[in-house]
Amino acid sequence: MSFLASGFDSYADTTNMAELNNLMSKNDCTKQNNVFTVSYVEKALAVLKSGKASGFDGIVCEHLIYSHPSLLVCLVLLFNVMCYHGFVPDDFGVGITVPLVKDIL
Repeated sequence: MSFLASGFDSYADTTNMAELNNLMSKNDCTKQNNVFTVSYVEKALAVLKSGKASGFDGIVCEHLIYSHPSLLVCLVLLFNVMCYHGFVPDDFGVGITVPLVKDIL
């Protein structure tokens, strides 16, 4: 699953979403077919850029990179449950836009 190693822009790249939907459609209650694993989340965290501003929740990428490894397991469980149920919390889409005034002169 190469799409998780580098991350993906769901608006620009529909081929990765097709692959994800294909994996999700194979998932049923009797056979656990997890889409996300700890190694995929680890690889995704490895490509995050440090030193960026926090989001709406105040969490920066350094919180995730330097956290206890058990947080990766919790994130994997969260992502797999979200894929299984097809539900993403509304707050995942909330962002902050800060206008910057450029030098006029």
